[in-house]
Amino acid sequence: MSVVSYEVHYWPVHARGDVTRMVLEASGKPYKNVFINPKDWPAMKKQQRFGHCPWLVIHYADGTSKTLWEEVAILTYLADTLGFFPPPADGAEPALAKAECLAVFTSWLELADKFATAMGLPDFEERQKRVKKLQTETLPAHVAFHERLIGESVGPFYFGDKPTIADFMAVSSYSRMEELFGDEFSKPFPNLVKLVNNTCALPAIHEYFAKRRDFGVLKFDREQLKVIPVVKA
Repeated sequence: MSVVSYEVHYWPVHARGDVTRMVLEASGKPYKNVFINPKDWPAMKKQQRFGHCPWLVIHYADGTSKTLWEEVAILTYLADTLGFFPPPADGAEPALAKAECLAVFTSWLELADKFATAMGLPDFEERQKRVKKLQTETLPAHVAFHERLIGESVGPFYFGDKPTIADFMAVSSYSRMEELFGDEFSKPFPNLVKLVNNTCALPAIHEYFAKRRDFGVLKFDREQLKVIPVVKA
């Protein structure tokens, strides 16, 4: 069946909706964000397959639709159908190329989850302590693996000349680290910086960051180490 459009159901923040939106932006496919209202979430939560978000609604040309839950499942589907998995190396099986790409993606996701858990702590001093440990211990060791892997690539992206969901996830993770620590954290990782710059130079991704990534509802406050509502004048 031919797909005509998509809906991304999530909060008006980056987090687990960011890479899905980047893939759809890069593909040029029509989609819309459907933001969850916190007041409606308790009732909506019970209706979701696994009780959390995001979810993707896929609309087909015949008027039917399908819903897909879980970020990794959503991005596996989109990467497979829209061409954001790397091609297999000569003689290699396609499934292996996809698995290697997903390994890079999930490695960044694991780091993002650690920071999300830390910033979700209710006590500020506990948040501060946990984030500091992540900054000084976890992040440098984790990113060092990616720095080496990117350096081994023969192209501007993780897997050569074509961006994949691995590159988009690296950009999303880098953006979160930059929000937290400024650009000082990236100085030991020039290969990562280059990959991020290459990915953000893609016209669709550049426009997404410039015009459609900030929804003007919530923002990250570095002083409080948490997301807070945007106060409108």
